[in-house]
Amino acid sequence: MRINLVLAVALALAAASVAAVCWSALQAESRRQALSEAGLMMDSALAARAYTSEEILPLLAGQSQQQFLPQTVPFYAATQSFLRLRERRPQYAYKEATLNPTNPRDRASDWEADLIQRFRNDAATGEMSGERDTPWAARCIWQGLSMSRAAASAATAARRSRRQR
Repeated sequence: MRINLVLAVALALAAASVAAVCWSALQAESRRQALSEAGLMMDSALAARAYTSEEILPLLAGQSQQQFLPQTVPFYAATQSFLRLRERRPQYAYKEATLNPTNPRDRASDWEADLIQRFRNDAATGEMSGERDTPWAARCIWQGLSMSRAAASAATAARRSRRQR
């Protein structure tokens, strides 16, 4: 009788330990996968920006001098492509948050403004990621990219575009 009780307690402790280890491993893998997908999305946004700088801007350069064409703005291309993605995958969001935007939808929230300040205060920081609760998700995994990296990509594309003319 006593041995059964001791074995039952030992089994319960072992099961609880295994469950805790498995839960921790699953959480870590889930976070790794979410950050990997976020990195893919960021790379896709940079690709859309570069494509716009390299191929769209030169084609519409003459027209954009006569009137403003949002399609010539690399940021616009990245944002619009992700708005279309969000129609099919509402769990994903993309935002190029700024402190003083021309479009109100791009205004940084308080926590985004804090991230912008962290990027500004430490020029060596290229990327940050984390988790937080948001109004649209109980647990949001975010990834931030320094605009100096995005700007470098756009500047390289613009230099290539000018050389090709």
